[in-house]
Amino acid sequence: NLLKRWRYGTFTEEDKVIAEQHSKELENYDLPQSQTEMQTQFPSNMKLNSIDKLVSSSNIILDHIPDQWMLIQTMLNFVGAPAAEVEKVHQRWINLGSPKLRDFASYTAYCSKVLQIYFLGITGNVFSAQPKQKTLIDVLYFFYLPFVDSFCSNDKFHRTFCPTMIRSNQDFIWGETLHEDLKAIHGFYSGLDDNNRKYYDKE
Repeated sequence: NLLKRWRYGTFTEEDKVIAEQHSKELENYDLPQSQTEMQTQFPSNMKLNSIDKLVSSSNIILDHIPDQWMLIQTMLNFVGAPAAEVEKVHQRWINLGSPKLRDFASYTAYCSKVLQIYFLGITGNVFSAQPKQKTLIDVLYFFYLPFVDSFCSNDKFHRTFCPTMIRSNQDFIWGETLHEDLKAIHGFYSGLDDNNRKYYDKE
């Protein structure tokens, strides 16, 4: 499947075409219009105006919404899964007793939570819906978060959003902080004589 090919970097030409199409769709997505529609359709979500409220609401959706298949189907639609694959997933979900998304596909549940928090945050004006901010593209970087120990960025949106998803054993590093630390390390290393450099090279 795609995740296995992603792991080993063995993408097919079809994968590349789909990725390019998906990228164009994101670039052309009318986020301000979507924000207006969500605020009109779900006015109560405009009260979710803080990070804590967004996380709490997302957890309630994942754990207590009766129609768990709707959550799964939404994610399948998001990645453009073919109808035949959707049916296979649906049948497997039924065969397993229609479990919660968290229990059925934990990484999919994680990605669902990322998108829920993001779009709820857009509705509540916690995150910017302005096209020039490109937050819809920026949020997708968090799909990689479960696979890293540290997440480094100089993006203000990333700094705001990261606390919603980061684990206690992970770190968010502000890009400017890393840049200054690397400069300091370079300055220290440059000031060493050859013998001391050899010592630190061994370390």
